[in-house]
Amino acid sequence: MDAKEITKFVETQLKLTKPLRDRMDSDFTKLWQPTGFTIPASKGKYRTVTSNRARVWADKVSGELNSADLHLSLPLTEEEKQERKDMSMTERCAYGLLSMANDNLREQLQPSIQSQMSFHAPMRGWVSLMVWLFEEDGELHVDVPVFDVFSTYWLADTKGISRIANVRHISLSEAEEKYEVKPKKISDKEDAVQVIRYADREELKVIVGGEESPKFTQTNWCKYVPALVIPVGSTPYVQSILSPGTIKHVGESCFARVREVVPILSEVLSYYLTATALGTHTPL
Repeated sequence: MDAKEITKFVETQLKLTKPLRDRMDSDFTKLWQPTGFTIPASKGKYRTVTSNRARVWADKVSGELNSADLHLSLPLTEEEKQERKDMSMTERCAYGLLSMANDNLREQLQPSIQSQMSFHAPMRGWVSLMVWLFEEDGELHVDVPVFDVFSTYWLADTKGISRIANVRHISLSEAEEKYEVKPKKISDKEDAVQVIRYADREELKVIVGGEESPKFTQTNWCKYVPALVIPVGSTPYVQSILSPGTIKHVGESCFARVREVVPILSEVLSYYLTATALGTHTPL
């Protein structure tokens, strides 16, 4: 697929999954970073309180996941001694690759893989990442970007992920230095460039500002897509005639049970605050 086809794929998937992404955006904007709650003037003049219960709950879940122990193991059954030794070395190799990937993230001033996934799981209700192993100047490099599902687009079949694309934005100078292209900016007012990481079972590409980066293009590179995209929880995709857009419920976030309650809680607390304030300033 060329740059235009990949961009078209992203646009198509965005339209098909719009209810899901709208839910994610609403949760982040209204519940994780809530703006000031207000009571309509038609109800009277009240002091207001903005409840942060949803944010506290999300941070608690994220903290528990982030502090969890990580264990990698290959189950042993009837393997011979040499096979057991090889499997043990494979486990150590996996730990080493994860350590290299986390070191790479720290150099970019980003949290570790586990920290990022611990944030996305309760916040978005989905987790996604991709594993890139490549050699440069005779050295092995490991890159495991954790994708925000909100800006990730994919297709899957019985063999797993068949194609995936992640969209993000970087500065023009970073694009020219890292990807060795002369990309187009998003607009004349912004020094930002759109980057699309794309992979399917035949090729891997990076599209920067509409231009394909020759440095990161690989063809006939893998028979499968080394990416992970999974929803959190057990809510499957349910079709409905009376309730269209049910895809938004797949991979529900930790806000599912409080989404409708938080605004009511803020309103009730506002009434309590107003009543308390009036009680402390009783007119003579």
